[in-house]
Amino acid sequence: TYRKMAEETVNRAAALAVMVRLDWKYALHLPLAWKGFHFTNLSHFRLRLIEHEAEYLVFDRLVSKLVELGFVRRRGPQRTDSTKILGQVANLSRLEMVRETIRVTVRALVESDAVWSQGALPEAFRQEYLSGQHSYQLSQTEVVKALRQVGADGFWLLQQVDQGPSALQALSKVETMRAVWDQQFEIDEQGQYRRPRTKVDPHDLIQSPHEPEVRYRQKRGKGWQGYVAQVTETAEEKGEANFITDVAATDAQVSDVNALPEIQARLAERDVPPEEQYVDQAYLSGTRLAESAEAGIDLIGPIAQENGPCEFKLSDFAVDVEQRQATCPGGQEAVRWTVSRRSDGSLAFTAYFGGQCATCSLRPRCTTAAQGRTITIHEHHDLVVARREEMETAEFWQRMKRRPPIEGTISQVMRQGARRARYRGQRKVNLQLVFTAVAVNLKRLLNAWAQGRNPRWQAATVG
Repeated sequence: TYRKMAEETVNRAAALAVMVRLDWKYALHLPLAWKGFHFTNLSHFRLRLIEHEAEYLVFDRLVSKLVELGFVRRRGPQRTDSTKILGQVANLSRLEMVRETIRVTVRALVESDAVWSQGALPEAFRQEYLSGQHSYQLSQTEVVKALRQVGADGFWLLQQVDQGPSALQALSKVETMRAVWDQQFEIDEQGQYRRPRTKVDPHDLIQSPHEPEVRYRQKRGKGWQGYVAQVTETAEEKGEANFITDVAATDAQVSDVNALPEIQARLAERDVPPEEQYVDQAYLSGTRLAESAEAGIDLIGPIAQENGPCEFKLSDFAVDVEQRQATCPGGQEAVRWTVSRRSDGSLAFTAYFGGQCATCSLRPRCTTAAQGRTITIHEHHDLVVARREEMETAEFWQRMKRRPPIEGTISQVMRQGARRARYRGQRKVNLQLVFTAVAVNLKRLLNAWAQGRNPRWQAATVG
């Protein structure tokens, strides 16, 4: 499987290569007369790994071997970055997407219980929705009308299913359709269909009934439907061989800053936590700085610059979180403090300056709010301030030179076939990414040995 990923071959081609190619037999330590296996064994192998939650089995063993050989240091520097993985979905319009959802649901119902389908679903309904249609020839008025009708037809179909056998109600395609209709269409207080939603929440929006785990994400002005690949590798000095220590395919809507704790947890489980971890701005927050420091990791990366409604920013205020005191540039103290809990579990404090701002001569430079200036201070405000001060030094940016090479590693992983998902489902895509990382690590190890390169910090010769 790992050789298959290294050469970007499909199952049939990989099974044939094992039988006829000497280099494959040599790499896999197989006898020359070995007759091979049926190509479906590769699919069964992947499914068994997923069923037993053993996706990282070989990857973990390879990382352990790299530690034993000295190529990966415990507590050595590492770097992390992310990129997109394109899902196996078509780019559908809203009308096409909901019609396709009905189509695959009706097909699943017919395949599961043909007798019930014939009796419960009129022939005209089945003919209408078992054929695919496109919306690019319709006017906007026709699209709106068709979308409204599809919404009504979908609710009718779900009502029929609810009155049918329980086995049909439990079909995954039916569950997906329920979720799509909940996202796309409105019902009134009596549960009656009203109309297509004018606003939809993009965060958890299903993009395709064929791949309900795929999500839409936009980064740096470019959007895609799929997943996010998180990649971590060693960050040794120039001239040293570097190896991937962690990969994961995550939900596209999971931000980098929220993916970081799981990355660090997996590194700790492999007993290769970094002493220094180099990241870009997307991974940084006060909470992540504090958590990393508690885990003994120096999280190195730039943090976002502060924003403010006018000229004066948070740094222009004198803040004492412990004493719950804040003083504005005009010398006035906050009249009220409140405490709230953020989504990451950390605390945030809001200081209100109230009516005293109305008569302040600095008001035009500070706020335009009628109720006066308010400032929000993070629980780890001191760590954020310290990092912003550190960013003003040349030493910080000299250290950050260790981060950019991760982009070359990501490029190599993507060129190895990981850019597009070969399979459907996040766990299968994650397994694909893990296999690819193993292939990349093996290539790098073989290249290091072929060039006679051993870690400078290891005295013993490895061959």
